[in-house]
Amino acid sequence: MKKQILALIGLPGAGKTTASLFFAKKNIPVVSLGKLTLELLNQKKLETGEKNESIIRNQIRDELGKEAYVRLALPKIIKYLADHSLVVIEGVRSFEELDYLKTKIDIMKSVFIEADENLRYQRLEKRKVRPLTRKLAKERDLNERGTFGTERLKKVADFLIENKSDFISFYKNLENVLEIM
Repeated sequence: MKKQILALIGLPGAGKTTASLFFAKKNIPVVSLGKLTLELLNQKKLETGEKNESIIRNQIRDELGKEAYVRLALPKIIKYLADHSLVVIEGVRSFEELDYLKTKIDIMKSVFIEADENLRYQRLEKRKVRPLTRKLAKERDLNERGTFGTERLKKVADFLIENKSDFISFYKNLENVLEIM
């Protein structure tokens, strides 16, 4: 049985979490890199919110490098791969994270999920957990585009999915990715 990972990439509000839920419903383990931030906030007894989350994200990457999140998640990824042929990683943000994963996992594919900026901002404002105002979403975009080059990962992604309409179309595209893998 070949072991592989599927990295979900995209700017905030593009649909990475929705895609993760799709895969989880198919009993495919998902490792959310963003949840690592929340776990660290809880450990440090800090309130959730973009300001504290940003501080934690920067602190981790300053201490461990730009691939810090996948480095911290690797034991969990390997544990899941012991019992599953596919593991999904939600929230890969940089070339450094992709490169690190490629050195540790034999078969890795990536999906870049794309959505219109205004649609993403609407989704982020309506999000039940950790909503972002349009202003905060723009700041986050600037950081991800500039510091991490998240949007540039689109050029090297194995799959590109536009998430601009309904769930049915989005899920059909995700199902197509699974079939190809």
